[in-house]
Amino acid sequence: MELVPVKSGTELAGSVERLFLEAFPEVERLPLEPLFRFADTDIADFYAIMDDGFKGLAYLVDGGELMLLLYLAVVPESRGRGLGTQALEEVKRLVGDRCVYLYMEPLDDKAENSSQRVIRKAFYERCGFMDSGDVITPWNEHFTLMSWNGRVTPESTNRLFSHLVDIGLFCDPPDL
Repeated sequence: MELVPVKSGTELAGSVERLFLEAFPEVERLPLEPLFRFADTDIADFYAIMDDGFKGLAYLVDGGELMLLLYLAVVPESRGRGLGTQALEEVKRLVGDRCVYLYMEPLDDKAENSSQRVIRKAFYERCGFMDSGDVITPWNEHFTLMSWNGRVTPESTNRLFSHLVDIGLFCDPPDL
């Protein structure tokens, strides 16, 4: 398994786009054009998870000491085979001693995808991520903060989100 940088307009970008549209609900998807544009700078990295062909995607935003794992997805037919775990291990290697955080839908027994949320949280915990106990609400959606290699706070994520709004990656200031 390897993480391969993805550039817009390539065949690999087409595979990434299809999985991106399939794996993430519309409310959680940023427009792909700025994601690819910022991945061509030192602000972010868009990766394809490759293992005998395209198997998934990862998107990292560089916030200096704090890295945001904005997206991680594995193609449905390859889930449960350890590729997500391997991809996260490679992400950890790439970021070195910096803190990596992500936000995920909070556990909610009434949610339509309740069982997926439980599985997703257990996956991240197995990979060493810890629930911060904080919930943020960007774009009026609730998300649980999880981090690896350090504690993340709503205040630290707010600073990074504000920066990302200022440079145009995020469209609207999130209500944290």
